[in-house]
Amino acid sequence: MRAYFIGIGTFVTGAALQLLVVHLNSGMPALDLCAPYRQYIPITSETKLAFLGDILRHPWGVSSIGDVLMITGLLIMILSAVHYLRKKT
Repeated sequence: MRAYFIGIGTFVTGAALQLLVVHLNSGMPALDLCAPYRQYIPITSETKLAFLGDILRHPWGVSSIGDVLMITGLLIMILSAVHYLRKKT
């Protein structure tokens, strides 16, 4: 059950990083390729904490460090819950 709380902490940390960078920049800083979409803003020299923006490229788009932490935390919580339920039966 301890892993479940680690998952919650990881998820909350990722969400907090997302909120921080969006708040400081009035939108999510992102690489130029996705700037025209949604509330993305292009990364410039004035961008605060640009390394927390959507800079991680992958085949289906871009992600941020916060996205990775939130997905990791969610997976830890799900796997921990499944392990707990299997152990209980």
